Amino acid sequence: MGSFTEDGGSKFRGVAYFETAAPSLSSLNGMCVVYHWDVDASGVATWNLWEWT
Repeated sequence: MGSFTEDGGSKFRGVAYFETAAPSLSSLNGMCVVYHWDVDASGVATWNLWEWT
């Protein structure tokens, strides 16, 4: 779910599941995370993730 902010940026909130074939990232397989993806008016983005256990 996303929306624009008053200062011209945007924000997204949601849940994602990871699945990968890369051995180096195999610990992510099946992991459920809640995320906040924020982009400010100048285009600087931050992505915060929390594992949902």
